[in-house]
Amino acid sequence: MTTTMTRSKVFASLAKRGGKGALLFARTWKRQNTRRSAMASRRSKTVVKAMHFPQNISNFFTPLLAFTKANEFEKRSERAYLEYPDSEGKILFSKPSEKANGLVTISQFGPNWRSLRFNDVEQGLAYVVDEEIMDGKVLAYEYLRAMAAATAAKRRLDFSDEEEEDRKEVNETKDKMLMIGMGSGALPFFMETHFSDEFEMETVEHDPVVIEAIERTCFNGNAIPFRCVVDDAREYLETKVMNGSLDIISMDAFDGGGNVPEHLISRAFFRLCGEKLKNNNNNNQRSPSMFIMNCFNGVRGSTARAFVHVVCARLEKSIGPVMTIPIHDQPCNVIVVALLKKEEPREEEEDIRAQYSRDAIARSAREAFKLGNAEEWDAGKRVEGLFWVVDCDEKEKTMREIEPPLLNTNTNTKKKKKNVEGKYRGRNGTYMPKEFAENIEVYEGQTTDAHSYDDNIEKRR
Repeated sequence: MTTTMTRSKVFASLAKRGGKGALLFARTWKRQNTRRSAMASRRSKTVVKAMHFPQNISNFFTPLLAFTKANEFEKRSERAYLEYPDSEGKILFSKPSEKANGLVTISQFGPNWRSLRFNDVEQGLAYVVDEEIMDGKVLAYEYLRAMAAATAAKRRLDFSDEEEEDRKEVNETKDKMLMIGMGSGALPFFMETHFSDEFEMETVEHDPVVIEAIERTCFNGNAIPFRCVVDDAREYLETKVMNGSLDIISMDAFDGGGNVPEHLISRAFFRLCGEKLKNNNNNNQRSPSMFIMNCFNGVRGSTARAFVHVVCARLEKSIGPVMTIPIHDQPCNVIVVALLKKEEPREEEEDIRAQYSRDAIARSAREAFKLGNAEEWDAGKRVEGLFWVVDCDEKEKTMREIEPPLLNTNTNTKKKKKNVEGKYRGRNGTYMPKEFAENIEVYEGQTTDAHSYDDNIEKRR
């Protein structure tokens, strides 16, 4: 198989296929692992000194078993997939798409990994086990982990301040969620595996070739085990989904060029999504309905980053207040979240993002994943860097990210920390660091006209 440069949706996979950048990536992880090992060694020595055998012998084996379990889970992570060079890929499926996805292929890496690609753009990653069946407990991509954690946390926030009787009422109803873009099927299958008691889920995928590819290579020729319809997302929302019926819309949709289809990022489409979201703002038992989306990221001033700013501005105007989530150790993606605004907000009312402090969303994500028996990785860690977005300007393609106000759990009031420019792990907001872009080949980004597409829609009507 000829080695080709593959542009991936994730930083790690870009690093894998980025020439010299791959070496830098490997050295970085090696340094981090060395530091982690040294810290773990120091901690374990401290524990051993404090033990008195044989009474406390379980204290010795518990961390050892936890370490062994963590290593097993690491084999099912994105980092483990990166151990396989692109040249070792074996094509299992290849078929031209009749949509805008180009050549759809599935490549095998090692015995378990299946990589979905549109042309040379990696679009999904699945982990299969016995009899070539996808393991619904595995979610390898870091950005998908962040999306899953944020989605599950939203559900748990409905329980945070309620009395036992009210919690029971909320628990008896499932949140309705629509996922736009199936990818490899890893995210919908993961959510179905762990959270089917919490969510009523449906996926819409516009390309039947993608579904065929996943069924043949990840489910041994059988139908996919979660609900999925073949349709264009905009048309499906317009014709098949009732207004005010959805609690969550999750979107991870890209074409064969690595771009989000233009009609799925127009202001008209975002307004349509807002109409389909359920208005929970008059129900004190429920957190605001949510739209969550994966975007490529970029450095300050780049086309990719300007795209993020335009998307945030459109979402703020069409749906409501916006938040961003940086991807843990992977700045090539950023998750954008919009909460449905109140129909007639009062000036003195609290920001509807008030529930989303960093501590609250991290705690809620961990609680949700524990209840769903999904603890291979720390869900709270994937959302702990959340920012609030303010001062969006679509025309200028600018915005600011601030740290969410801290919540005082004793008085249930916000500590004063207003308009503080946010940082997360050495980054200014969710921007991609320049040092990263200088060493790794990154996605250039797509441009989107702020007005013409919506104008064309109105003219057609």
